[in-house]
Amino acid sequence: MYFCIDICRRPSAATVVKEGSEFILSCSSPNKDLRPELFDWKKDGHIDVFMYDAGDHYNNGRIGQDPRFRERVSHFPDELKDGNASIKISNAEIDDSGTYTCDLPRLRPNSPTLNSIEVIVGELFPCLCCVSGKVCEDSSQIWLLVISPLTGILALLVLLMCIKILCSIGRF
Repeated sequence: MYFCIDICRRPSAATVVKEGSEFILSCSSPNKDLRPELFDWKKDGHIDVFMYDAGDHYNNGRIGQDPRFRERVSHFPDELKDGNASIKISNAEIDDSGTYTCDLPRLRPNSPTLNSIEVIVGELFPCLCCVSGKVCEDSSQIWLLVISPLTGILALLVLLMCIKILCSIGRF
């Protein structure tokens, strides 16, 4: 009997962030002064992270920001003239994991999303090879061959030894 255990699901282009740290979500429209423009950052398509509209934004009285991001998100006002719509999120939380989009609806009315970034907050297990030697469906899964309780225990011990080795070399 085979059991598949998910170890990690890290998209190849994901930004991995340590809990409690700060991270920058990049978005720019080179050679375009964004001071008179609108840019809007959302998480998972509907959660309001940060909105800037010609100088009016969540950090200076604008309402509508999701409470989870209040007082943790800032932008780079001195770089707006150079087209920088990036934001910085401080004190990263596990719940910050998700897909962030940067929209510039006035500059790009037909296709406002300029950037989409997948963020994962927290420590990740590395994607491991199959304990049983069988081929995994993808690198985010581990297959354990369990014929009897003893085989299952041995497979689990091998997995724990691999994790211990990875921890000792700093890859876990």
